[in-house]
Amino acid sequence: MFVGCADGNLACLDTSGRLMWKQPLGDRIRSAPVSGPQWVVAAADNGQIVSFDRATGTRRWAVQASSDVVGPLAFSQGGLVATSLDGEVLCLEAASGVERWRQSTGGNITTGAAISDDSVVVAGIDQKVRALALSDGSSLWTRSLGGPCRSTPSIDTGLVVLGCGDRYVYGLRLRDGSQAWKQKLADEVASAPLSLGRNVYVGCKDNKGYGLNR
Repeated sequence: MFVGCADGNLACLDTSGRLMWKQPLGDRIRSAPVSGPQWVVAAADNGQIVSFDRATGTRRWAVQASSDVVGPLAFSQGGLVATSLDGEVLCLEAASGVERWRQSTGGNITTGAAISDDSVVVAGIDQKVRALALSDGSSLWTRSLGGPCRSTPSIDTGLVVLGCGDRYVYGLRLRDGSQAWKQKLADEVASAPLSLGRNVYVGCKDNKGYGLNR
């Protein structure tokens, strides 16, 4: 198990909770790490994205993002995607740290990306949801919502689901960003939705959990 800490260390624990190793990133870690068979990657508020050997904690590579990396990292098809507070989306080769592409969205991002096939979906404080191509970072579509987005999107069977500052949960079609449905709740959903079968589960700022039919 890998845990990012407020003191700037990435800690590796075994199944009994015993500390195996820890390594510093130099600043607070709010972004959830992501791991592969031989590596784990973490990111910190100083914009450092660092890969470690998952067994020994030995540093493999490091890349500097343009700003704080707050949202969780995402991994698919060998690509590692990080979002920065200043609105940059960065895609790296997870094995080597080699940069695939960088794209500026122009709006602050406090959430992570969701990946499905060749689509990378990110949501911003500027009230916009964007889909980029995983292969080259080109824009696929942009959709404006009714408030700032502080919810990391989820994608399941062609549907993008996320919460918004206007107190709605939105279901958008992955192919073009068009709206499939929206559901108003008592308060904002800033957590990542969980899709299970035909249902979507969200945690709301009214301290309640909701199950929605997707």
